[in-house]
Amino acid sequence: MHSKNNKSVVVIWSDGFPFKLTAFNEKNSLLAKALILAGYRVILTSKSSPPCNSNAYFGIFEKIQWRFFIQNQIQSRLVRSMVAVFSEMKFLLTLKKNFNKVYLVGSYYPFTVFLFYSLFCLIFNIRLVLNIMEWHIGVYRNSSIQKRINAFLFDKYAVKLSKGTIAISEFIISNLKHYSHNYKFIFIPALTDIEKIDAIQGTNQFSFPYVLYCGGLGYAEVIATIIDGFEEYYKRYGNMNIHLVLILHGKNEQFRALMDIILQTLSSKNVHLLNNLPFRDLIRHYKNASALLIPMRDTLQDKARYPQKIAEYAACKRPIISNAVGQIGFDFKHKSDIYFMPSYTSADLAKAIKEVIEDKKIAFTITENARLKAETYFDYKLYSLPLHNFLKNL
Repeated sequence: MHSKNNKSVVVIWSDGFPFKLTAFNEKNSLLAKALILAGYRVILTSKSSPPCNSNAYFGIFEKIQWRFFIQNQIQSRLVRSMVAVFSEMKFLLTLKKNFNKVYLVGSYYPFTVFLFYSLFCLIFNIRLVLNIMEWHIGVYRNSSIQKRINAFLFDKYAVKLSKGTIAISEFIISNLKHYSHNYKFIFIPALTDIEKIDAIQGTNQFSFPYVLYCGGLGYAEVIATIIDGFEEYYKRYGNMNIHLVLILHGKNEQFRALMDIILQTLSSKNVHLLNNLPFRDLIRHYKNASALLIPMRDTLQDKARYPQKIAEYAACKRPIISNAVGQIGFDFKHKSDIYFMPSYTSADLAKAIKEVIEDKKIAFTITENARLKAETYFDYKLYSLPLHNFLKNL
């Protein structure tokens, strides 16, 4: 007969960790690091496939255990997904036999599957925790009816199916409280690993000054505004020494379409498009930028977000240009630790780039205070004890 370990284990849903570099995976890995500091065993699980060049289905990366449940030899995508779900449940039951407490930190998924997990967790006394980083009703407002229904059901009812909720913004918490008054919430903002970022030194391949944006090609509207803003800066102020670096991830056809748009601009020779960068190269590009861009729209989606990049930007000690929307608007102060554009327009972006690049005093003030905010607000280590207390009380 096996004796149970007195410690607790936390399983966190990821999507291809550690092989896929995404904001979702980065936030979850930092939650894992915070929990490991508190004495938990943590495992990041994926119901997606490992990369084609990897035959590994489990391992350890930066002290975080990871595991894949997809069986690539199964042809049907639906069957593969079902096998992955049942394989994960079997794994959770194995953990249940060996640990006193098992927590499953679940995030956005087809609502019927999340409901199935909640029933499973209820039957086997596994504590299901909702980890919500987007207001999906806003994200999918212009999508298919099926996606809109799933977003509505998930945002409204997933909180009721969980023992507690980790939310990335106060906006999300205030909305969820309309649906569930008595459930436990913890606010965990965008996070970063300052020690890891500080260990990355050196220059990148660019010898010229540049402003930089990093994000997904799904934010096509934001990327278009940045390109238009840089074009306006280029034409209005005539500074041909400044370049724009776009570090993006997405589908090949999206990259081709974007390149067609860039080639039509006067500033096209000063625009550089990068993708699939390792984390170390990504941080080096941040650290050598004249300004880091993260425009925020006055939309339901952006009011609820807390972009992972802003924590990394702040840690890299470079000036940040954004808009006072959502949690960023509450947590940052214009010309103190960030430069807030008055509105989400290409004209305001052009003006912001000019002022931040030319006014060295403002740039220095923003840089120093942003770094201080990273140390006192975004470092994952700060949330180790709060997360422990949160889980302990579920």
